[in-house]
Amino acid sequence: MTPEKFAELLSAQTGIKDVSEADTVKYEETGTSRTQGFLSIGVLKGIYIYITSPVFNTVSIGVNFQYTLLKRDTKERALSVINDFNKTKTGLKATFRKLDKGKLLDVSLRSELIVPLEDSNLERYIGLLIPIISASPMILSQDLSSKGLNHESIVRK
Repeated sequence: MTPEKFAELLSAQTGIKDVSEADTVKYEETGTSRTQGFLSIGVLKGIYIYITSPVFNTVSIGVNFQYTLLKRDTKERALSVINDFNKTKTGLKATFRKLDKGKLLDVSLRSELIVPLEDSNLERYIGLLIPIISASPMILSQDLSSKGLNHESIVRK
């Protein structure tokens, strides 16, 4: 599938808008290409990566999210919660970005799919990812709160 067709496929998904391709790099020696772009899922701004190879294709969709902690905390405690989250949330991964002044926790949340070449179900697979990604800030929020990293409430729109 071409990067343009992939962007069209994303744009056709319920809940996704503002899809724009940022960059495509082709690696002739390996027969792979990597396309990166931007999208919105509801009110969340995100990024997508589409990698093609001679063996399989990979789709990654993610969003960045910030949590305002109610009291100053440490990077170590935030990393501990994120590590536990990653151990228990199969198919969904959180990456620590920074903890600004001990109160503003910035994380990246993403999900990836590995799909066979020219899989006719790719549109359906992506459709399954969208609710997971859009719910991921709430899911991590629950984990943060349960581990004592209380933060300002977030509202799912």
